[in-house]
Amino acid sequence: MNASQRVGAFWDEFFKTLSETFPITPSPRLKTVFLGELSKLSLDTHEDFCQLVFLEVLDEQASGAEITEECLIRVIRRVKQRLYRAATKQPAHLKSQSQLPASQESQAKLNEALQSLETEELLFLELKIQQGLSVQEIAKAFGVSPATGYRVWNSIQKTLRQHL
Repeated sequence: MNASQRVGAFWDEFFKTLSETFPITPSPRLKTVFLGELSKLSLDTHEDFCQLVFLEVLDEQASGAEITEECLIRVIRRVKQRLYRAATKQPAHLKSQSQLPASQESQAKLNEALQSLETEELLFLELKIQQGLSVQEIAKAFGVSPATGYRVWNSIQKTLRQHL
């Protein structure tokens, strides 16, 4: 199966799942937008893209939005932007430190610092650093206010500074 056929297969599977859940009919415009945004991503992210779009549509419905063609197009573009940002974003402080070899002592300090964090804090840290999500996006995912998200983030940073 070539890349074009694979992208087409993702559309077919995505729309089949979507139409089983929501009363929507495919339009040429929706298909064009979906395939266009999907083609901008690497092949290994296509499945994640489809799953994230579906989850975002469910979130839109839960927030009371009507699932229309325009709503789907907004969601598709938003998910593509997030995946693209996450794939290309590496925090500046990690870029400068990535060339430095980690000594055994610094590795031990880092392990100690990470072990001092709660499970939720570790997940928060992973979403922030590895996934490149903003504090607001993480707070929304956790179901807390942005202010609470910033308090958690500041607490994590403080804990890590104390141990390092």
